[in-house]
Amino acid sequence: MIRIGDLRHRVTLQGISDTVGDGGEKVRTYPTIANVWAELKPSQIPVRTRAGRIEFVAIFTITCPYAANYLTARRIVLGARTFQVQSIINLGEQQRYIIFQCEEVN
Repeated sequence: MIRIGDLRHRVTLQGISDTVGDGGEKVRTYPTIANVWAELKPSQIPVRTRAGRIEFVAIFTITCPYAANYLTARRIVLGARTFQVQSIINLGEQQRYIIFQCEEVN
């Protein structure tokens, strides 16, 4: 059960826009979809191996009120932190809250 007081982090939801720039080069930008209040909770810290070294990945669950255009979010920004959206869940299929499973990126 989500309580309104749990939504204490002001985050920016961002989409993805790919365009072709000068010289035919692909340019990726992250336009802002909305600034919303959200709940941010660490979910898990799985371990993976990349290029022969062990990495710890910070996975977070970010919950915010529902709006249909939020379903296009691919990145979430909180201050200097950036989270890459891995999956999106419409909590209870009731169009009240959206849960984003995210990986924190540098």
